[in-house]
Formats: sequence, structure tokens, C-alpha cells
Amino acid sequence: MTFSCFVRGTPAPKGSKSAFVHKGRAIVTEGRSSKQWESDVRRLLQDRYEGAPMEGAVTVALTFSLLKPKSVAKSRRYPTVKPDIDKLARAVLDALTGIVIRDDAQVVRLAASKQYGEEAGVLVVVEGRV
Repeated sequence: MTFSCFVRGTPAPKGSKSAFVHKGRAIVTEGRSSKQWESDVRRLLQDRYEGAPMEGAVTVALTFSLLKPKSVAKSRRYPTVKPDIDKLARAVLDALTGIVIRDDAQVVRLAASKQYGEEAGVLVVVEGRV
């Protein structure tokens, strides 16, 4: 089984987690930059994906499209600046969990790329590996 869709919007990275102790209790915090993006991705996936989450091993391909700033040369196709691709991927994998796939531990192959494009967003392709 294969599922694919394009999610429009500005991709946001999943923040790093920080931990500290306050009054003898461990507190874990996470950056907020991806909360709205992850919510938007989840909402679209819920609208587009039908059926139960995939079981077993899956392959995920993510192609992030970012808008090119005016300060970047027209000939440049790939953004070599932040956001980091691994943090972008983490936000989308977390959004897929419970909707398209049961758990992101099922992902046995992950391909992620980022490029400049006409429209910001991410192309998500999930393929079940029977």
C-alpha cells in the first residue's frame, strides 16, 4: 500500500528537548516552533488518509519545499541553511504517527530532501513494505 500527499505551508523543525530539575522533579521541555506546523500536517493527513494506520515496516520519503529568499541567487536550487533536515523530518514523522502509521518505529527507510520551490510545503510518500 502506498499513500502520498502534499502538505502546503512553511515547514517548521521539531525543536530539541531540554531537561532540568525543579524542586526535585525532572522537567522536560520542547521548542514550540513546530507545534502549529505539526498540527497542520496532522489535520491534512486525517482528512486525506482513509483506514487504519499501516502495520509493519514502512518506507517514508519526504521532499521539503522552501520558498527562496530574494537574497539567494536564482541559480541556487538547494537550501544549505537552517532548518536542519532531520528536525524537519522528525516533525512530519510525529504527525504521521497514529494516522498513517501506528508508530514511527516502523520506519525502516527514510529519504528526506529539501529544495527551493514555488510553493512551501512537504511531499509525503509512505509505502508499506509487505
